[in-house]
Amino acid sequence: MQSAISGDYSDNERLATFTHALDLWQQSPILGAGLGVFIAQSAAWLGHPQVIHSTPLWILAEFGLFGVAVFGWIFFTLARHVWLSRSSPARHGLLLLLVVFAIFSLAHEIFYQRIFWLALGALLAQPFITKTAHVR
Repeated sequence: MQSAISGDYSDNERLATFTHALDLWQQSPILGAGLGVFIAQSAAWLGHPQVIHSTPLWILAEFGLFGVAVFGWIFFTLARHVWLSRSSPARHGLLLLLVVFAIFSLAHEIFYQRIFWLALGALLAQPFITKTAHVR
């Protein structure tokens, strides 16, 4: 049963972005095709500019295995830091945010979403705000 809000076209377009992303990655698996290549070429493929609806596939297509390793290391380092110092509610929130956005990014391009950056910045800044409030 297909939703009246989102038709077959939407699903087919999403699958097409995945296919073209994997094709781009296969052309340059180590360093990727380069930032912005997919959206620049998507107009020719899909008839209009479109992003890859998967953050891991986007990173793989445009930054290659090297980019996946860098982003993976950043994510792992941040998650490990939060896990080891999870004494505050902000740290619990940051850990939950990382898990939720990691899952959400599988089906959507999360780095384009302002809420991701706003929430990440607010939760990372919270311990510093608390320290300066206690100093005064």
